[in-house]
Amino acid sequence: LVIFPEGKIPDVNPQMARFKGGAFQLAKNLNVPIVPLTFLNNHVLFSDPTLLLGSARPGVSKVYMHDFISAEEIKRMTQDELAKHCQRIIEAPLFKEYPELKTS
Repeated sequence: LVIFPEGKIPDVNPQMARFKGGAFQLAKNLNVPIVPLTFLNNHVLFSDPTLLLGSARPGVSKVYMHDFISAEEIKRMTQDELAKHCQRIIEAPLFKEYPELKTS
């Protein structure tokens, strides 16, 4: 199951919006690990689904698979701490690939 915890497509891509808590509460309730993934170039390959003639195109999606966060680690964090922790992990490769995001 893949969940995009932002709940929307951000206005500035590939910058991420603040994560919502539902995915993290689900992981806590179900006592399951989380495997954070960073999609480095999806903003180039996909377009807004409401645009009939958007800029979507074929290509290879660059995905960074991070170390998993165990159910035990998840238990020790609050939902908010877990959301912020995951966002930091996922954003790190984006900041490396797109350094201009750090200043925006």
